[in-house]
Amino acid sequence: MSCIIILLLISQESSDPTWGQYYVNDFGAKSSGFGGSPTAWDGDIEYASWNPSAINNIEGLTFIGSLTYTSGSVNINYTSDIDHYDTSEPLPGILGIGFPLNKKIFLGFSLNIPYRHCYKTGWIPDEEDSLRVSITRRFYAFNPIIGYKINEKFQIGFNFAIISRKENTLLYATSTNAFAYNYSFTRYGIEPNLGIHYKTNKIVTLGIFIKKGLVQGKEHWPSEEIYSIKESTPMIISFGAKFIPSPKLTFTWSVDYIQWKGVNFSIDGNNQRIYNIKDVIRMHLGAEYKTKSKLAFRFGISENPYKSSNPSLKRDQTFLYGGLGIKTNKLNIDFAVSSSKILNSKNMQTTNCLFSITYSTKKANHKIQNRQDDLIFPHRQSKSTNTNYYK
Repeated sequence: MSCIIILLLISQESSDPTWGQYYVNDFGAKSSGFGGSPTAWDGDIEYASWNPSAINNIEGLTFIGSLTYTSGSVNINYTSDIDHYDTSEPLPGILGIGFPLNKKIFLGFSLNIPYRHCYKTGWIPDEEDSLRVSITRRFYAFNPIIGYKINEKFQIGFNFAIISRKENTLLYATSTNAFAYNYSFTRYGIEPNLGIHYKTNKIVTLGIFIKKGLVQGKEHWPSEEIYSIKESTPMIISFGAKFIPSPKLTFTWSVDYIQWKGVNFSIDGNNQRIYNIKDVIRMHLGAEYKTKSKLAFRFGISENPYKSSNPSLKRDQTFLYGGLGIKTNKLNIDFAVSSSKILNSKNMQTTNCLFSITYSTKKANHKIQNRQDDLIFPHRQSKSTNTNYYK
């Protein structure tokens, strides 16, 4: 029975690729506050991890660091029930640096750790003894990013991401807490990402990006056999818009198409069938309100449909987001909380807490910003000399 359980755990690779846990876009607290809709943003290194064209228009040497704490439920794929895991291992969501090489070219580098740790708290019954399962799963992405500003309206970016997935599964006998089985693997790959931004006017910005990756690595099975693995990650196409109707208000929207049916997986050169899987579409909507002080309040919502076509696996999630931003001359501090426990508490549940700090060596020039706002929003020009919305 123990052998069957560990094989079921391993067999999820051919039936339900788990790279889906890598494709979150809550690397930093700012994008999470907007409901995870960073596709149309530019001038921010945090968003460049998702759409590389966002590296354009950053001012001065810019650093970002983000810490993420996640808790909730994760699933083992051989059962339709919810398996609860403790995922509470605080790790950086993103660490990055960006800078303008000149007025046209912008460079950036970042490390993303979008999924951290999961540990099963329950037990699996066995004919002879019950088993405790411990699973550690981490994803990493190193992003060398380059952006090119063609003109004031049109800009592009490219990210040749180096991605990695590491996983270790341990089974312990409950009676003796003795080690039973050990299964581990590490996979490396590349995931090119092309992004574009187009500003239709001073108020509306459109963004789009496309990415797809190839991965290979070795798997060490409990029988001490080693297998060569090759697989592809799903193609993702995302389109989004940013709308700024006033200096105080910003609205964002994006939609992500994730082509899971196009994923390939092979063991020692033999293609494996990937079944019960479907393409998914994720929707994101967010808003920000800036006060006259240094505060910004953010709200958002997103749909995260599960990629399995099996109707018994009810793991779709709807996330609600809330965020707070504090902006000074050189420093931005952002907080965000997202949770899927409110709108669909009976399905898979996740709560994320995020904290980000962004530092730029170039001091923000609020007087220039206000003069630009007068040109964009002429109806409030008479007020701009007395009111600074961007302190």
